[in-house]
Amino acid sequence: MEHPVIGKDVVGGIANDAYGNDIIIESIKAVDAGYGRVYGAQAAGTVEGNSVKFNGGVVNELIGAESTSTGTATHGAQRNTVTVMGGKVKGNVTGGIGGTYSSVNHNIVSISGSTIDGQVNGGAGGDNAVVTGNEVKISGGNLTIVNGGIGKNGSTVNDNTVTVTGGTFGAGSRIVGGETGTNSTKSNANKIILGSEEGVYTAHLDHTEIWGSVTIRLV
Repeated sequence: MEHPVIGKDVVGGIANDAYGNDIIIESIKAVDAGYGRVYGAQAAGTVEGNSVKFNGGVVNELIGAESTSTGTATHGAQRNTVTVMGGKVKGNVTGGIGGTYSSVNHNIVSISGSTIDGQVNGGAGGDNAVVTGNEVKISGGNLTIVNGGIGKNGSTVNDNTVTVTGGTFGAGSRIVGGETGTNSTKSNANKIILGSEEGVYTAHLDHTEIWGSVTIRLV
């Protein structure tokens, strides 16, 4: 199948603050080096309530929304979503991204199909960010690394959740509820849930490490 070719990035909305932008992709090819990213929105301040739905094609990266704000916890990424039902992602899938000292809260990534070569992150923050209440829901697809919430040095990463009811995780795979860099003293109440209340569970985790919380030294 021939997909429409995009040579740059795809962005739903760009503003000082970006709210409520939605992108739905049925078919696309966006794999040029340095580009190929799909954003629900980008902003220097707050990004909230933006979404990306990806049903087919191949891209380098999917991002619900990204805030490039630094130096203040009043800005960041909240309540953005990424839904992946098919296609291929050569890099990462992330619900919400915030910069240094940002607030990255309640972003959700849901994956029911697709091959994802990079990481899946519910929310990701820079140094000294607060990353809380983000979720990743996996019911299908081929994956390697999943993080409910991830922050760099000095971050607080609490109450993030990964729920796995399906999907295939290859050799060297890892599922982490919350991950921080060095100099971080708060990584609490992050959860991994395997299966559902309805008893649905088809995941293949034979080669997968599972951690509620972990601290990684970032060079």
